Amino acid sequence: MEKELATAVPLELWKDPQGDIILVYSERECSIYFGCWEEPGNPADYICRLKFQRALGVRSYPHEYHPFSLVGQKTCSDIYEVTDSKWHAERAAYWQHLTDRFYDKRRRPFSAKHFVIIGHDSYHEILAESFEQVKIFKNEVREERLKALLMNT
Repeated sequence: MEKELATAVPLELWKDPQGDIILVYSERECSIYFGCWEEPGNPADYICRLKFQRALGVRSYPHEYHPFSLVGQKTCSDIYEVTDSKWHAERAAYWQHLTDRFYDKRRRPFSAKHFVIIGHDSYHEILAESFEQVKIFKNEVREERLKALLMNT
């Protein structure tokens, strides 16, 4: 099986390379949360939220080994964008079919990108138009599952 190419997209915040990543996906939200480092092996007092805009699909796998060839200039913290994505093409065709049958063609253009976020023991794929990074400090974290990211980094 030929691997798809995925280009490195540098992050501003340093993702803990051994830490867990948490995906939250619903009709109104698509976010990835992870613990951060200030420097090698030194946990930060914040976590990162990658907030995806107009997410059209998500899929996840419970292992760190992925079917992508990672290319581009890698930094200490990256996510990846898949070029010529088969999944993107399939979903675009599906949305085109729905648009042709049920919606005004201008209502839902399919301009999403295929992002891959690799964690220590899992990876997530997200189709979304874009994403933004948000730093959440320890004293602002209210959810127990997110507090665990800070405890385990």
